[in-house]
Amino acid sequence: MSERTVITLQEVVKVVHAGYRCPDQTCSAHRRTYRSSRADALALPSFTFGLDVVLLVGRLPLGHHQTLDETHRQVLSHLAPLGVSISRREVLYLFDAYCTLLRVGTNAKEDEDWQEQVKQNGGIIVSMDGIQPDKGNETIYLVCDALSGRVLSAANVTFSGIAMLKEILAVLDDYALGMQTALHFDGLLPFAYPGLASAEAFEEVSTSLEQVEKKGGY
Repeated sequence: MSERTVITLQEVVKVVHAGYRCPDQTCSAHRRTYRSSRADALALPSFTFGLDVVLLVGRLPLGHHQTLDETHRQVLSHLAPLGVSISRREVLYLFDAYCTLLRVGTNAKEDEDWQEQVKQNGGIIVSMDGIQPDKGNETIYLVCDALSGRVLSAANVTFSGIAMLKEILAVLDDYALGMQTALHFDGLLPFAYPGLASAEAFEEVSTSLEQVEKKGGY
């Protein structure tokens, strides 16, 4: 069990996160550890500042051409109502994390330790999280393995739609083929599309997606 404080743009949250396993020794998934994908989506591992803060730090210099000092001042103004501050050095650190997110998927495919963990878990349960773009602002969509918490893919987009979701999720095809394993989608879309079933978002992704089930949008 882990405890940490996460600072988002809206609130300061104390997160108590406990993974768990089936206590039945005869269960085929006894060695699989289940994690909270919602807790993982709040912030990157070992980060105090939330994913939305990382997104803001990345968007201001790249999307609005702000300098480091301008970015620092604007992030400070967002956090001030919460009674929280952030150092200039921390802003640099978060910007580096933003850039790393955009290339992290390639590293996962080459991580032999993670691939071994996937085999022990019996596959991957895929979760997808992101912030819906507003008025053209950029956002990051993260595709993760909910069992290990590993980020599989990250995409920086300026608009959202079914076609964009398909493009982001298509990276799962490479994982299934390269690792010869089945993928399980947890069905939680980053936000609801009226009349859209999860299966529609996956119709151009390989049939190696073993199970598609809609649990709802948020």
